Amino acid sequence: MGAKRIKHKVHLLTVVVLTDCALLCGCQQKLDDRLVDRAPVPSLFSAESHDSAKRVDHATAKGTSGTEETGSASLQEKATDPTAILTQLQLQNIFIPSTYDASGYSNQTILQPVLPISTGWELFPTQILRPTLPLHVHSADPDRPVEETSGLGDLVVIDLFLPEREKWGTWGVGPIAIFPTASDDRLGQGKWQLGPAAVVLYSGIKNWQFGALVENPISFAGDSHRDAVSTLLFQPIAVRHFDKGWYAGWGEIPFSYEWLNGDYNIPLNVRVGKVTKLGKAPVNIFVEPFWTPSSFQKESKAQWGIKLNLTLLFP
Repeated sequence: MGAKRIKHKVHLLTVVVLTDCALLCGCQQKLDDRLVDRAPVPSLFSAESHDSAKRVDHATAKGTSGTEETGSASLQEKATDPTAILTQLQLQNIFIPSTYDASGYSNQTILQPVLPISTGWELFPTQILRPTLPLHVHSADPDRPVEETSGLGDLVVIDLFLPEREKWGTWGVGPIAIFPTASDDRLGQGKWQLGPAAVVLYSGIKNWQFGALVENPISFAGDSHRDAVSTLLFQPIAVRHFDKGWYAGWGEIPFSYEWLNGDYNIPLNVRVGKVTKLGKAPVNIFVEPFWTPSSFQKESKAQWGIKLNLTLLFP
């Protein structure tokens, strides 16, 4: 009888313990439910999380300001930035009705792709390759009477390496090379040339871009009957952007100074353009008139002319 009573008490104690545990678990579950109700945390794969991610992605696509105009303005600024990571195909025509010490007119049709390349280097992660080829050149005759000629000009290649872009802007360095591809002596310099190139661009003021592109190709081989050359080229950069894709600023035709004979040319030029669309394709269109006063030149260069540009943009 004593053993049965002990067994019966143990059984009752077990039932009581299990009942208490069940009650405690039930209270804890109710407490957890109340906490969850007060501070819900959506799952990573929940509908709420998915909707939030879409809202963030949409805002990111519009830019930090949350407006779609930010992306458009960015493309507009890139179109006039020689350091921009933007693939482009430039088609230009330069018409020169009057040249110092020459008769007739001159005309150039130029093809200039802009090819940004990722280098994978820590110091210079971006490379911008810019070959320029005059496809059709009609030269004024420097000897009179008119004996103009047409054909290909010299191929020019600028290869710039850029570091990570800073808040104020960026800079870059690299080589410039000129290949004597001209189909006629009057359309080129007849020399293989190589030299340094550098660019700096300041964009710390809203809607403005300031800077310069400097190059100095130096001849090292080529036609022995042609003069050696070492030419400093300086292109100022000053552009003001306006609403609806419009911009205005200093032109692209560079100043030049020939170190070996003292010849120089300082054209005064401005450009007015617009970044817009032809159909669905974004383009940069500008016109650039230029004029060189006689006292601003010493090498029988263009007196005045106009450049027309159509650039296909591939953002």
